[in-house]
Amino acid sequence: MTGESATTPPGPPATASVPLPGRPGTAPRTGPGASTADRSGRPARLPSLTVLRFPASLAVLVCHIYEFIWPERVWSGDLADDLLHHAAYLGVALFFLLSGFVLTWAAREGDSARSLWRRRVVRVFPGHTVVWVIGAVLLLGSGGTLGVAAALELPLLHAWAFGPLDEFLVVSGVTWSLSCEVLFYLSFPLVVRLVRRLPRHRLALCAALLCALVVAFPVVARVLLPGTPLYGEFPVSRQQFWFVQVLPLTRFAEFLLGVILARTVAERVCPAIRLRYALVAVAASLALSLHLPFLFAFTAAWVIPLSLLIVACAQADLRRGPTRPNWGPALWLGETSYALFLVHLFVVQYLCVALVAPGPGMPQAHRWTWAVLMVFASVLAAWLLHITVERPAMRRWSHPRRRTPDKARP
Repeated sequence: MTGESATTPPGPPATASVPLPGRPGTAPRTGPGASTADRSGRPARLPSLTVLRFPASLAVLVCHIYEFIWPERVWSGDLADDLLHHAAYLGVALFFLLSGFVLTWAAREGDSARSLWRRRVVRVFPGHTVVWVIGAVLLLGSGGTLGVAAALELPLLHAWAFGPLDEFLVVSGVTWSLSCEVLFYLSFPLVVRLVRRLPRHRLALCAALLCALVVAFPVVARVLLPGTPLYGEFPVSRQQFWFVQVLPLTRFAEFLLGVILARTVAERVCPAIRLRYALVAVAASLALSLHLPFLFAFTAAWVIPLSLLIVACAQADLRRGPTRPNWGPALWLGETSYALFLVHLFVVQYLCVALVAPGPGMPQAHRWTWAVLMVFASVLAAWLLHITVERPAMRRWSHPRRRTPDKARP
C-alpha cells in the first residue's frame, strides 16, 4: 500500500522493458536536476497511480466512518451497507495491485536488494511506529492490555497469526495489510528477476493465470475450510476470512500480478485501454459483487477490472493524454494516502468516543455533519504525520549518507 513515489511528470512513451534490479548498467541520476525518464525514454514516474491511491484510502475511511456514525445499520444487509463495505475491500485490493506495479516501474538499474529494503523500511516503519505507539498509549489508557499479538503488530508480523479477528487487529485495525506488504517487499528483488526472465509472449498468459488464482482462493476456502461457526458479524467462518482476506501468501498473488502488469505496459504487450471503459468495468464489478458469495468480495470480483484500471491510468500517462492528472491537490492527496490509511481509524474512533457518541436517537443531519468533519480531521492528521514524520524520515534515511573525503594534510 505504500509503493514507491509516482509523482514525477511523465515523458515520452516507453520503448523498452522495465529496468530491473540487478541488470547490468549504471544507475540513473537522482536528486536535483535528475532526468524524469530513464535512458529508454520511459517516464520514471506515473502521477495517475499516485492519484489513484487516494480514492482507495478514502473508500476505507468512509466505510469506517459509516461503521461508527451509523452503528445500528452495520451488516444490516441494506444496499448502502453492502456497497460501502465492498468498496473498502476493493480499495485494499487496489493497494496490493499498485504495490507490485509501482515498485516494478520505479525499479532502478543497478539497484541492490539492500537499497530497496532500506527505502521500504524508511517509507513504512516511521509512520507506522508513531501511530502504533499512540494507539498503544490510548489502548492502555482505556483499560486495555498489550499482549503477544500487539508485539507482533509492531514489526508487522501479525497477519501470519491465525486466530480471532482481534489477534490481527490489536492496536490498529488496518495494519494487517502492511503485514502483507512486508512479504511483498522482502520478495521483490527475487520476484522481479524471475519476471524479467519471462518471455514477452508469455506475459499475458501469466497475468491470466494469476487472475484465475485469485478467483480460486475463495473457492478453495468454501470447499476445504469449515463455514461455521460464523465469524462475528461476517457471513463466513474465521478460517475462511483469514485465508482469503488476511493471509499474506494469498494476497501475494495480487502483488505478483501488479509486477506482471508493469512489464506488460512498459513493453507494450497490453493493447490500449481507455480509462472510461476501465472505470465502467470497476463500477460493474462492484455492482456484481453484491450478488456473489461474500468471500468473492475481497478480491476475486474485481481483480480483472482493477488490473484494467491500473493499465489504463499508466497508458494515459504515457500518451500524455487528457486523462493524465496534472493538478497539485490530487497528487498531494495521493502522496498523503499512506498516512491517511494509518491515522484515520484512530481519528474516527476516538472522536466518536470523546465527542459524538452516536446512537439511534441522533438526528441524521448531525451524523452527516460529524461524518464530513471526520473526513477533514483525518486528512489533517494525515498531513501532519506526512510532514512531521514521513518526509523527514525519507530525506534523512532513505539513502546512505555520502562520506566526504578528508582534506589532504599539509
